[in-house]
Amino acid sequence: YEIINEVFAYYVIGGLTVLGVCTNILSFIAMLQPEIRHQTTSAYLAALSLSDIVCLVFFTLRIWYNYPVYCHVNSYLRSAATTYSGWLIVAVSLERVIAVWFPLKASSWLTRKRSLIGIAFIAVGCLAVYAPRTVYASAENCSMNE
Repeated sequence: YEIINEVFAYYVIGGLTVLGVCTNILSFIAMLQPEIRHQTTSAYLAALSLSDIVCLVFFTLRIWYNYPVYCHVNSYLRSAATTYSGWLIVAVSLERVIAVWFPLKASSWLTRKRSLIGIAFIAVGCLAVYAPRTVYASAENCSMNE
């Protein structure tokens, strides 16, 4: 049973992480293409790709390396990135609602500058919300059963 667990933890999860990182890099590159770069949704989706890469890498590193100090930082970044991904999806959904409900005002309300400000605001908010996790986390929170 232990060998199956090791094979799964290192090879299957590692392979899925590599696949996920590669596809998110492709998605990020696609969102930066000149044809769609000016659209506000592409900025949110590019940020979502980067956030998903952070989630994948830190979830995998959490399985492979479980040192107490690293564990707290990893837990902080995983939680912030996961929450960030969720809020980016909420922002894209809100943008689409505005575009449907207010089609005549959407072009003036939904600008690339505002979307970049929103992306930065969400990032700072997520990092700030989870900052106490690094300071006040105890060693018991770093078990593999987190």
